[in-house]
Amino acid sequence: LENNELPQKRTLQGTTSYSAPELMGMSLSPLPSSDVPLVEIPTNHITTAADLWSLGCTIYALFAGDSPFAPASASIASDVEVIEAIRRYSETRQLPLPINNNAPMQQLPTEWNNLIQQFLLQTNPHQRSTG
Repeated sequence: LENNELPQKRTLQGTTSYSAPELMGMSLSPLPSSDVPLVEIPTNHITTAADLWSLGCTIYALFAGDSPFAPASASIASDVEVIEAIRRYSETRQLPLPINNNAPMQQLPTEWNNLIQQFLLQTNPHQRSTG
């Protein structure tokens, strides 16, 4: 190694259930089937669209009490559980109902639901609103 440089190790940082699909190395077409393989996305292709995904999860959590991709149990979500939850959402385009009985609201107001689904939680980062 030149100049005593250590190789960079890339790891996912942050809360997985709030992380955009591209941060987990997955790429989903608009309507994937469960046998569609995940495609690695180079890290230099990750943009601020990943922040919009996290914002959508955060807004949902304000109403529902947790991320839409959090596990149904109180356990910490594994990457596989989150990926499967995102894949189900990509196939159905239906956000799950809040699983937390103490959630502020049991149903998202229509305007907020539309904002989250149409502009923030697009599984294709190029389809997320940036303007």
